[in-house]
Amino acid sequence: MIVDASLTAITGLSSLLYHTNRLLVHFDNDVALRNTDIVMANFMVFHTGNMILYRSDPKRFQIGLLLVPFIVYTAETSIVIRLILMGVYGITCFAYGLKNLKMFVRKFMFFGVFLISCELIFFNIANYRDRYYEWFHGVHHIMAFLAQSSFICGIHKNGVTDTQNCQIEGPCAC
Repeated sequence: MIVDASLTAITGLSSLLYHTNRLLVHFDNDVALRNTDIVMANFMVFHTGNMILYRSDPKRFQIGLLLVPFIVYTAETSIVIRLILMGVYGITCFAYGLKNLKMFVRKFMFFGVFLISCELIFFNIANYRDRYYEWFHGVHHIMAFLAQSSFICGIHKNGVTDTQNCQIEGPCAC
């Protein structure tokens, strides 16, 4: 759980550096910041799917590490290709979760998918609205992290831990 939370924090930090670079400060290597942001964000998507598939099993990290070269390579491809690949992986993991996780957990799964759908809408709006890009993109990030929190809470409510109260406040809340 600590590694999951740390991964989320590092992803947030890389995104903050990239977007701060766009707004306020200009670091030396824009491409490196952009690619770090893309790689970490995409890795987080695949890792969240791995959490649904493998829950507390260390295989979720091993599978994630196997995906790193693929994720790094796709950082320079079209965003449409990346979204399709992440969508297929995410839908596959979600379908597995619905089939194999307890009924009680489904509300967390559906809430997470609802948030993912909303964050994708805000992400696309941000890319077409230069004037409000930062606001829409910021909301996209908040919804993505809340969705991940929902998935994590659902996984832990499934009996991986004996958590009594799981609120949607962030990855560490469970």
